[in-house]
Amino acid sequence: MKQSYLILIFLFTLNGFSQEAKIDSLTTLINNSSNPIEKAKLLIKRSKAYSSTNLTEPISDALLALDLSKKSNDYKTQIEALSTIANANFRENKYQEALEKDTEALNISLANDDATAKVTSYRNIGRDLKSLGKIEEAIQKTVLAKQIAVNENLTQEFASVNNSLGILYRVNGEFEKSLELLNEALNQTKNKKLLALIYMNKGNSLSELMRLDEAADCYFAGLKINESLQDEKGKLQSYNNLSVLFKKAKQYDKAISYAKQSLEISKKNNLKNSIAISYDNLANIYDLSGKRDSIIWYRKQAINLFENLNDEKNAARCYHNLGHYYLLHDNFNESKKYLDKALLKRLKIKNNIDIASTYTSLGIIADKENNFVEAEDYLLKAKELLKNEKTENKAFLLNALSDHYKLKGDLENALSEKQAAMNLKDSLLQSDEVVKVLTKNHEYQIDKKNTEIKNVESFKSKYNNNRLVFAILLFLVFVIATYSFVRWKKVDFQKKQLVLEKNNIEVEHQAVVEKFEEVKKTVTTDYIQLKNKTKVYLKELLYIRSDDHYIELITTTKTEIVRTSLKEIIEKLPPNFMRCHKSYVINKNFIKSENTKEYILINKTTIPKSKSYKL
Repeated sequence: MKQSYLILIFLFTLNGFSQEAKIDSLTTLINNSSNPIEKAKLLIKRSKAYSSTNLTEPISDALLALDLSKKSNDYKTQIEALSTIANANFRENKYQEALEKDTEALNISLANDDATAKVTSYRNIGRDLKSLGKIEEAIQKTVLAKQIAVNENLTQEFASVNNSLGILYRVNGEFEKSLELLNEALNQTKNKKLLALIYMNKGNSLSELMRLDEAADCYFAGLKINESLQDEKGKLQSYNNLSVLFKKAKQYDKAISYAKQSLEISKKNNLKNSIAISYDNLANIYDLSGKRDSIIWYRKQAINLFENLNDEKNAARCYHNLGHYYLLHDNFNESKKYLDKALLKRLKIKNNIDIASTYTSLGIIADKENNFVEAEDYLLKAKELLKNEKTENKAFLLNALSDHYKLKGDLENALSEKQAAMNLKDSLLQSDEVVKVLTKNHEYQIDKKNTEIKNVESFKSKYNNNRLVFAILLFLVFVIATYSFVRWKKVDFQKKQLVLEKNNIEVEHQAVVEKFEEVKKTVTTDYIQLKNKTKVYLKELLYIRSDDHYIELITTTKTEIVRTSLKEIIEKLPPNFMRCHKSYVINKNFIKSENTKEYILINKTTIPKSKSYKL
């Protein structure tokens, strides 16, 4: 009998606290209300109660609430209704409409000198301006929100405003300032939904600085909160960020897995902006991992969606990515067409990092077409815009500048820029940091399984410990007993499956750690020492050729010959050296192109291919 009682109470509780029940309850109150202001407030509550993926009913309710509050001349309810409409428009990517409603709310706040409403309106206007690409204006408005909150001691607003400012400074390339504000925000709130958002934004800033293990901590902290809240949109954002994180860590299979989880939620809820972001993200990962099927299709689909949504910043990024893809495949006409479109949008938005990225790609095209004056103009403009940056974009630019000066014959400047690029690249991503990121992913998976196991055991414990008998439910004994047995078997099976999955994850984790430790040992030194004590630096070694009992090691500057076996040499080399023929080992970093019979290196040397050995 205890089972029947617990099951009915459990189902009743779930229903009582479900979103649908709350909306139904508010609907009843709205229909029974005769007071216009009371009805308006209930309509706003119902508008906010809908799922974040519902974009129709919230606006309808808020518009009706606005009309009722205007007739009653209640300014506070008018402001709340306008903010609710603006938020719904923002979720639907109608940023200009959101800005108009938030500006209307601000004017009412100023007219009535309502400090809290002014803070909310300025902060929301900053959010709208950011999405329209007006970053400097957005920062100014959000700073005003913070000043009012501090002056009026509105402590409940501190975390939200600092979070908004943290986002804006990151977009503006001021990453350390962004982290400072986001750390403040984390200490200023206990609101779980806001905490998840702050963790996500802090992770984004850390990811830009290539502090990937710290970014992973933040992303998984936010994901756990979103999972506990069953926040679909929050989980979507977390999966997207984790996908980008693993892409930067060059763990492409995990990056694809998280990107597909994000895309699944986006499609399920018809979130076009999120679908477009997932398409663009997947195209980037497939490109980096060498899986080139459908890349152009993904990019063009993303462009069409962002253009239809009037999302200039994301559309510009997609144009740039497609242009750069064509550049890498030597299709310069198509490349320049898309990069020019990206540059027009990015100059309008005025984000220095994005502009510099497109300048760099255009500079590379000019170099390939021997337009050295134009190339140098683009590259030096990019360098000026990135002078205070320490990001992957800066490393990419420095390498492009080095190649440019080499083409011009200015070897001194070429060497200087190459050295600067190598120094910066070394500071951005270390092999042990990749291990840490993977470890955090496995820790999250194990923790998730442990939580599920604990919940199952807790449910079983409560299910078995309460012994309450109700005469009115006696006739259900047989049905409930049958259900209990089936349920117990299902729960027991589920627990065993979860324990098995946990063990598999732990085994996989150990294997990954051992693999990376092995790789770390291989790449610890940057040279190999031959039997004659000569050092050959790996970054200069193009390929190795076997000739009977002698081995030739050909570098960018010299050739070394030593009596040894090819097998003995291979054991000393890192993973980027692969055997492609019974007599040849090649450095993959120096491959310029290939065909069915041979590889062509950057110095135009041709290396034969063998079917027995594939890179």
